[in-house]
Amino acid sequence: VSTQSTWDMKATKYNTESLVSFRRSLHSNPEIAFEEVQTQKAIEEYLHSLGVGKASIRRVAKTGLIIDIKGMGPSSGEDKIIAVRADIDALPMPEDNPQLPYHSKKKMAAHGCGHDGHTACLVGGIALVLDHIGKLPSNKTFRALFQPAEEGEEGAVQMIKDGALEGVSEVYGFHNWPTYKVGKAAITTGPMMGSHSLVSYTVRGRGGHSSEPEKACDSLIPAMEIHQAHRGLISSYQSRGFQVTSWLPHFHSGTVPNVIPDTTQVQGTFRSLTIGALDSFTSCLLYTSPSPRDS
Repeated sequence: VSTQSTWDMKATKYNTESLVSFRRSLHSNPEIAFEEVQTQKAIEEYLHSLGVGKASIRRVAKTGLIIDIKGMGPSSGEDKIIAVRADIDALPMPEDNPQLPYHSKKKMAAHGCGHDGHTACLVGGIALVLDHIGKLPSNKTFRALFQPAEEGEEGAVQMIKDGALEGVSEVYGFHNWPTYKVGKAAITTGPMMGSHSLVSYTVRGRGGHSSEPEKACDSLIPAMEIHQAHRGLISSYQSRGFQVTSWLPHFHSGTVPNVIPDTTQVQGTFRSLTIGALDSFTSCLLYTSPSPRDS
């Protein structure tokens, strides 16, 4: 593999058939957060086949990549780095798609969120940039960001710490939407997709046998009240025009039917298109939730 990038200006690098094959290979070999070792290698190998040399590729954030491609056309305007980002990790879940020829080969990893498609699209984007490298001004740089660990493990934070946005003037990204029209892209002014936060409540009481409830402090009842308060507050926020949604589908309490649990855990997600909504919601919830009790 060459260290320096070499461009064959006459050869077309964008190839749909090759990209489809690449995407399907990623789909059948998914890797979860910060374990995308083979995914990282596959991206590098594809880029090398396009003529991108090692000097243009940086490994960052353990399993992420930064690729810088400078233009070769006449200089124009101010110096600028424009970045495009794709996430590369899979979800820690099984894929129930046995009829698919390229279904996941792993029991607990699947590209259920389409990051294999995002990765293939950015690789294809690089190919298109190279096909038109002579039109990109020499004082402009196209930066491709392949981010690991998007699924709740803060891969973006590590990418930024490792210099992903240094010198960047603009950064772009997108998310697939299978129900939207093929060949079309949807854009809007302001937020397009909601911010995502994990929500977790843990209620601690005092466990005991169900035949002697007076000696226990049941954690289940206040957890249920918190759940109801959470849902009620979400409805209130929505009625006042806040673009928020939140569900708490994970509710765990106790292990056997005749023991009062000492701990109950409630978990879910909070999504919003309104800046500051999460902080406001959290403050209101703390005010409306049940107070600690002795029995």
